[in-house]
Amino acid sequence: QAEIVETGLVAQGFKYSKISLDDYIVIYDIKNIHSNLVRISNDNISFTASIKNENAYLALDDNLDSRWASATPQKAGMSFIAKFTKPVHLKSIRYDTGHWAHDYPRGLKVELILTDGTIINICDHKSYYAIRYYLHGDSEVTFYADHRNVSEVRLIQTGEHPIFDWTIAELSFYE
Repeated sequence: QAEIVETGLVAQGFKYSKISLDDYIVIYDIKNIHSNLVRISNDNISFTASIKNENAYLALDDNLDSRWASATPQKAGMSFIAKFTKPVHLKSIRYDTGHWAHDYPRGLKVELILTDGTIINICDHKSYYAIRYYLHGDSEVTFYADHRNVSEVRLIQTGEHPIFDWTIAELSFYE
């Protein structure tokens, strides 16, 4: 379990210490490396969704009682894209499913697109699995970024579910 938990901690931007005791690895002194974060105004973000695009604005309306939802079962390849009107130094992304925790993405990839076109993958399927394992189903996930000149963030569904749709109650970006 230690490897999965460590992967989840790193993906969420935590530093920690560890020690081996007999056959166990103990992780302790867990600290969030996020500090002095400033939320990027939603006025500086445009967004599109591959499905139900007309409701995409609900993912950035500062209201956990509303949501963008795919309104169709989760399928690999669905996407939600946020574009910044001017490049940002992105330090973290907060993703919350709010009251719809059961509609969490079954698999997720998070990519940053830099102004020069470079794609940086800050969360892949393995990291996302580790985060979900570490958080035990919490509705909120934070992804650590710390990259400059970010012009776009892509959330791409990598999992599937035959019944549950994909929900974003709130998506927040910090520099």
